[in-house]
Amino acid sequence: MQRHDLVFSLGPNCKTAWNTRAHFSVTRAYPFDWWITPARSMLRMIEPGFAFAVAAEDLVLTPPKENGENSVYNRKLNILHHHDFPREKQLVTRIDAERIAEINRKYTQRFARLRADVDAAHAPLALLGGVSAGWRTDPTGTGEWNAALNGRIPPGELVAEVRARLGRKLRVVVVAVGEPSVESFEGGALIRRPDRGLREPKGAVPSYAEPVHLFREAFAALGLEPAALTPPG
Repeated sequence: MQRHDLVFSLGPNCKTAWNTRAHFSVTRAYPFDWWITPARSMLRMIEPGFAFAVAAEDLVLTPPKENGENSVYNRKLNILHHHDFPREKQLVTRIDAERIAEINRKYTQRFARLRADVDAAHAPLALLGGVSAGWRTDPTGTGEWNAALNGRIPPGELVAEVRARLGRKLRVVVVAVGEPSVESFEGGALIRRPDRGLREPKGAVPSYAEPVHLFREAFAALGLEPAALTPPG
C-alpha cells in the first residue's frame, strides 16, 4: 500500500477534486479544485514565482450552452472560473469588482497553502483526472482567448513537468477512462480503467463526480486505499 501524508487535485475539473476529497477525506482546499483547467494552464500556474492575480479585463462571459449554462473565461490563464461567480438560474450575468477582489484573496491564499503543504509533506501525491488539452475552439466566440496555453501534452511529460515545478518527492497519478492499463513514469503513473456504466444511487453523489467507480478502482489498483493517507508527523 502506498502511504502519503498529502493528497491534492491538480484538475482539470471538480470531478477530480470531489473524488480526491471523498476517497482520502481531504478537507483543505487547493487552487485547482473547482476551476476547469487545461494541463498547460496548470503548469503555468505552478511555476516558481507565479503570483495569482486576475483583473476585470482578463475575464469574458462565455456564450450559453444548449442547456442554458455559461461560464467565465480567464483569457490570461486559459481557465474557466466555473464556480467563482454567482448565477441566476444557470447563467453568470455579471462580473463585479467585489467578487474579483475575493477571488484574488482566496486563490492567493490557496496557492501559498499548496506550496507550503507540499514543502512540509514527506510523501505528497498529486492527482489528475486525465490530461486536458483544453478547448478545440475559442470558448468565448470572440477571438479573445489564450491559445498558447492550450494543446495536448503527453502524460509522461506532464508528470515530469509537474515534479520539476513542485519537487521530485511528489508522486503524480493521472486517472483516465480507457482499457485497463498502467503506464509508469519516474515519479508517477497513468492508470486507465473503463467506465462500466455504474453510478451511485440517485442523490448519493453530485452528478459531476461520476463515474465514482472509475476513481475507486484506479486508486485500489495502485494501492491508494483511503487509509493510505496519514497525517504529517
